[in-house]
Amino acid sequence: MNKTLPEEGVVLVNRLPDDLLILSYVKAMELELSSEFIHLLKCEVDKRSLLCFLH
Repeated sequence: MNKTLPEEGVVLVNRLPDDLLILSYVKAMELELSSEFIHLLKCEVDKRSLLCFLH
């Protein structure tokens, strides 16, 4: 099994447009995906100051 390194995931999240990042975060929360993945998305949302766009 090929596990993705956390650094690789961060690089991919950095490339997401803002709207797709927000949608991904909301959907990940709805689907109760892994806490690590949600944390990765949330950190990027925080970094971009997009919290006001979450509903």
